[in-house]
Amino acid sequence: MGVISRDIISENFLGINLGGGAKFNKTQLELRIDKWKYFLAHRCDAKKGDKILIGIIDISVDFVALCFAAFELSLVIVIADEDPLRSISNKKIVNPKMAELMPLNILIRQPVSTDNDELDTDLAKYSNKIAYYTQNTKFDISIEEFYSTCFPEDLSAISAIRPDEDDLFMITTSSGTTGTAKVVKHTHKFFNELCKRNSKEFSGGVVHSRNIHHGSSLTVFYLPSLMSDAVTTHYFTSCHPNLYEHFVKQIAGIDINHISFPYVKILRDVMTICEQQRIKFPNLRVSLLSYVPEFSKKYIRELYVKEIQSIFGSNETAGPLFLSTMSMDNIDNFDSRSFSKVDDFYDMQIEDDVLTVTMPVYGTKIKTNDVFTVDGEQYTHQGRSDLVRINDITIDFNFFNTICNEYNDQIMLLTDTVENKIYLLIDKNPALSTNIDGIVEHINTRIRLYYSTHRLQIDKYAVEDFSAFLSGVKIDRELIRGYFRQYV
Repeated sequence: MGVISRDIISENFLGINLGGGAKFNKTQLELRIDKWKYFLAHRCDAKKGDKILIGIIDISVDFVALCFAAFELSLVIVIADEDPLRSISNKKIVNPKMAELMPLNILIRQPVSTDNDELDTDLAKYSNKIAYYTQNTKFDISIEEFYSTCFPEDLSAISAIRPDEDDLFMITTSSGTTGTAKVVKHTHKFFNELCKRNSKEFSGGVVHSRNIHHGSSLTVFYLPSLMSDAVTTHYFTSCHPNLYEHFVKQIAGIDINHISFPYVKILRDVMTICEQQRIKFPNLRVSLLSYVPEFSKKYIRELYVKEIQSIFGSNETAGPLFLSTMSMDNIDNFDSRSFSKVDDFYDMQIEDDVLTVTMPVYGTKIKTNDVFTVDGEQYTHQGRSDLVRINDITIDFNFFNTICNEYNDQIMLLTDTVENKIYLLIDKNPALSTNIDGIVEHINTRIRLYYSTHRLQIDKYAVEDFSAFLSGVKIDRELIRGYFRQYV
């Protein structure tokens, strides 16, 4: 049956919690899954189709057990931003993408200790971030409740429960980079087929250090690695931003083959510590959800890692669609924008320079906004081509980007297809703040001349610190749109 359940986990599974050294084989993991299923069903009244957010940032075998308990009960996994509620210039703003995913039925979260060490400081920040979710869920549950629960000896009935192939597995949103973000849904059958395909990429030792809250993380790393019979050991730990040195110390000396970092900044910070301490992982492939950065070449050359790989996909397609891998074999002529197809799992075509993807299982066709040129087996990413219309006029984002570049990217021009408006966000900067009206008029003049019409202009503008809109290391444009709709 094509579903995501314990049945996909390799019989060779061996998990080690690096925090305490506890080891789990598959039989022990399955007992933990059954206990979590019992807990969700009896404490949270969990039913098929209920939406659950697994808000845990300390990754352990229990994290795996909780995930699979939710999968087997046919709960819908919500992939959500860790920072949905912001305070910007004393104005409270909810990321519109996250509002689309509410309300929740179940939130499982970590408690926050009153001790004042670095880890608890990080957890305190996490607690503040998920406050929005605690207010929008029926069952707000601390993981500590699980540990204090008394379980019956016979869990066979709940252990046998499995989902159906067509049950909804996951819900998230598209990125909202240029247009309004859309809700994205995937089924058990699709994820099962995709993870089987991706599992062949994994062998040896795998480190799990991040939560699943990125739409493609489940299918490009977490689940397929658990399926692979070639993986010998799964190492579970946490990679907190203020504890990277502790993280490196935990994994030092282990023969690691796979690890995933969603952001380039994490790669930079972790590898800097490895370089300072001369800690190397000669068999390690680092997977990124972004381009392979130029600075990382030295870590290949000096054998700190074996490979650094860029995974190309999206929440809509999951993926990966393409891979770009830097190693000693190609480092001298490596092009971070040049990708290769993984296989023919997806039917992909370049139509009018834009990538279109026919989805397996679903049979639906997705026209992306990613522009590629093709030379033999190589696909070179040339950027994005987004068709957005404001006042029935097609927006040329390259023109908008040119204007932003003229101001050293200290301004952002955004479209809002819901409100049919153009927004201008100006970064707080003494050099710009003295002439805001002049900047607005100059840009409006450029727009009028370029489009030869008065029907297109800046409808709203504001001055705010760009960093207030960061999600991870990227500026969240949908959050900016929400700010303009509500406050400007």
